[in-house]
Amino acid sequence: MAGGYFASHANGVSVDDDAAIDAFVKRHNVDFIVVGSEAPLCDGIVDRLTTLGITTIGPTKAAAQLEASKAFLDELCVTLGISAPESVVCHNLHEARAALRELRKKYGVLPIIKADGLAAGKGVFLKKR
Repeated sequence: MAGGYFASHANGVSVDDDAAIDAFVKRHNVDFIVVGSEAPLCDGIVDRLTTLGITTIGPTKAAAQLEASKAFLDELCVTLGISAPESVVCHNLHEARAALRELRKKYGVLPIIKADGLAAGKGVFLKKR
C-alpha cells in the first residue's frame, strides 16, 4: 500500500501506539502519513512519528497549539501585533461573569464564549440573555 493512506479507526492501530504505527508503515510500505485529527496533533503525533523517521504531514505539537488553545492564540496575536477580535481570557467563573458584564455594556450585545482547549467543534457558546 504505497502512498499516504493510514486511518487508525480502519486498521485497528491506536494513534497512541508509536511502535504499532511504525510497524504498520513498514509492513504496508506507506510513504507518508497525513494527520488531520486535532487531538493526536495536539498530543504531538507529528513530532513523534517524525522522530521515528516516518514522513508525516501536519503541524507539530507547538503549531497545533494555535488550534488547541484560543487563549494561546489570543496572547500570540497581541504579542505579534496581529489584528484580531477583542477577547478576554478568564480563569474562573467570577472573572468570566465580570468580563461578560463589561463586554455587554461596552458593545450592547452578549459576547461569544469560547472554551479553551479542544471541544470537537462544540466549544462556542452564544448566550441568549
